[in-house]
Amino acid sequence: MKNIIVTVLFVLVSLTGLAETRAVQSLKSQNTKPDEIFNDFRNGVINNNIAEFTRHFQGDVLIKLRNGVADYFSPNQAYFVLKDFFDSYQVISFGYKNISEDGNFPSASGELNYKHNGMNGSALAFISLEKKNNEWVIVQITIN
Repeated sequence: MKNIIVTVLFVLVSLTGLAETRAVQSLKSQNTKPDEIFNDFRNGVINNNIAEFTRHFQGDVLIKLRNGVADYFSPNQAYFVLKDFFDSYQVISFGYKNISEDGNFPSASGELNYKHNGMNGSALAFISLEKKNNEWVIVQITIN
């Protein structure tokens, strides 16, 4: 009987901690502004740290890439699709030329310089956001 009570208390304490963690993460997400997401995307691309911006995915994300990939992906699938792409196209530099934070669909675009198979190249990178469940999320990434 004592073991059951200890187990139940442990489970309750664990669930309370999990709920608090999720509540804090939810508040952080709700307070994320478009410019912060654009910064996370730029930094993640430059540093080949995809997780820096994929945390802003919610639901399916439209991804169109220079290597021919073009489809909607779940957040988990999108992470691996983008990881494969950026492992193959090593980013040399990336900066925004246009940022629009007005309206319901903020977006940003800029030139991405990369090295692929020993050759330097450049592409236009585009990211679009949308408000879902009262938080800004990435809904599209295009690199062509």
